Amino acid sequence: MQLATAYPVRLVCRMLGLPRSSFYYQPWACAAGQLKAAIEEGIATWPTYGYRRVTAQIRRDKQWIVNGKCVRRLMQERGLQAKVRSKRRRTTDSQHDYPRDPNLVQNLEVVRPDQAWGSDITDVRLLMEFVYLAVIMDVTRAIRGWHLARNLGHGLTWTALQRAMAAGHQPEIHHSDQGVQCAATAYVETLQAHGVAISMAEVGAAWQNGDAERLVRTIKEEEMDLSE
Repeated sequence: MQLATAYPVRLVCRMLGLPRSSFYYQPWACAAGQLKAAIEEGIATWPTYGYRRVTAQIRRDKQWIVNGKCVRRLMQERGLQAKVRSKRRRTTDSQHDYPRDPNLVQNLEVVRPDQAWGSDITDVRLLMEFVYLAVIMDVTRAIRGWHLARNLGHGLTWTALQRAMAAGHQPEIHHSDQGVQCAATAYVETLQAHGVAISMAEVGAAWQNGDAERLVRTIKEEEMDLSE
């Protein structure tokens, strides 16, 4: 380490014929009991995490240089696999007579904020009932609007949309599944009044609304399912 303070790391590694990464590599991190304890701590806090997210969490929290393959091996040896989330209640009703729009984001390259928004709905289990959450997000990972309600009526998504628009943002494209809440007349007319192009995933193709689906999954797994 004293050598590194006298000479640049790049110069020393070049003279020794070694890659610069070898200077920063800490082989003890993968072999030490500290890593096993950190993995168990991470899984206890985030039981739905796989080895990639556990690795990222350790790097962020501990400031360690950790190899993801090492984390995966240790998790497999100790049987620390991510818990499978419980099935969601059905919140998408695509059996309706409202117009349907084509998928405009299938091969879209997103290069700027508010180029496209995604929308989705999920249930929130309380002690005595279910409530429902509608979220609208910019696909660059910013939340634009949300609303919580006790039923799946059209007002659930429409209120979330109104909140998003009132915040001063407006998308070029609004993307969702073909659920009745986002296909209803008031919702569609609001988008059309602002000149927003409407895009919908195909029925049964949840992956076509992947950004919003991943957001909802993260909310459920990392917040709702781990809280009373």
